[in-house]
Amino acid sequence: MFSKFTLNRFKNYFIIVYIILIGCIIILTGCTKKQVKKNKINIIFRFDDYSALSSTNLELKILDVFRKHEASITFGVIPFVCSENTRNPSPQKVIPLTSMKANILKKAFEDSILEVALHGYSHKTNSADYMSELSGLDYNIQEDKLYKGKKNLENIMGAGVTTFIPPWNHYDLTTLQVLKNLGFTTLSANRDGKITEESTIRLLPCTCNIAQLRNAVKAARNSPDDSPVIVVLFHEYDFKEIDDFDGEITFKEFSDLLKWVKSQEDIRILSIKQSTKLISDLGTKRYMFNQHISSFLNLNIVPAFLRNKFGNQYFEINSKLIKIFWFQLVILFSTIFVFATLISFILYYLFFSKYLFTKKLSLYGSLLTFVFISYYTLHDFHVYFKGLAISIGMFGILIGIYLCYFYLKRKQKTLNKYQ
Repeated sequence: MFSKFTLNRFKNYFIIVYIILIGCIIILTGCTKKQVKKNKINIIFRFDDYSALSSTNLELKILDVFRKHEASITFGVIPFVCSENTRNPSPQKVIPLTSMKANILKKAFEDSILEVALHGYSHKTNSADYMSELSGLDYNIQEDKLYKGKKNLENIMGAGVTTFIPPWNHYDLTTLQVLKNLGFTTLSANRDGKITEESTIRLLPCTCNIAQLRNAVKAARNSPDDSPVIVVLFHEYDFKEIDDFDGEITFKEFSDLLKWVKSQEDIRILSIKQSTKLISDLGTKRYMFNQHISSFLNLNIVPAFLRNKFGNQYFEINSKLIKIFWFQLVILFSTIFVFATLISFILYYLFFSKYLFTKKLSLYGSLLTFVFISYYTLHDFHVYFKGLAISIGMFGILIGIYLCYFYLKRKQKTLNKYQ
């Protein structure tokens, strides 16, 4: 029979630990977090493949609708587009921008609604197996292509061109060195591009397409980031007027979408260049954090509510949130472990340690159950959150039982010593 003092002591311990655990759960779920008013959701529209052969009529309409809403857009411009098939690596003639196409760019630039970014030299792949104009080429060849393309656009615009958009969003580490040496400050590709920690280039990868934009805004509003970045990539073939079969949106729908975006008080529309001036955290740290967090979330060991907050596919989040993410994940699994340890310790102390049968059952049964659950969870290396949580909880139960067992054993030795 346990003394009232012992029972009261465990009761007090339980209350204290329970309060601590509840506090951890509240922190974990964000219940205590004040609703932070977002500065702005940043949306960058990136329209690729402007060239001598692209649809002038559509491009004029796009520029007109941005001019109407006093919004900015970035065009990825091909200065010398190949004449036949961009996916054919065989030699082809190139067609430079016509004076009409050049004047369209310059007028929109002077109206402060357009940023011109270099989108390769001719947008012709150098390999039939991997669509990329630059990847795999040596430094001098890449430098020659990018220097000529940059010089051509700067002569047209009468201003510097510092943003690079690689064709097919593909580039390599050599490309990064060329960009640095040619004075490019910003790269907009995709979210899984190569990068080094030493790189000083700013990165604004595409995060969604036109059809996903409303979902991206909705997700960004639920994000813990106070200034998420959405880069909307689209091409002329995304419009049904150009490609009735594969097109995703009519121009009227696009115009209405832009009107809706512009009307949202928590959204600002920026060009790539404007965003680099207004958003400080666009370096390699943010880019690599989003890459790593995406890879980690693919392991399926993160619960849905954390995955939705930190691993959304539609936008890039601030690298400062990495501490919050790891803190919440550690608190979650620690809470499961500590709670299971505490409960099993108390139950063993109060009930299972009374009889030899229940004592052995709990000691050996918990060990065998932990081994079985751990094997089931880890045997195929496809670990999921529920399985990992159960394994951690079972490990806590095992630890709690054995801690109590050795505690009682030591206590009994102490009593025997003084009897």
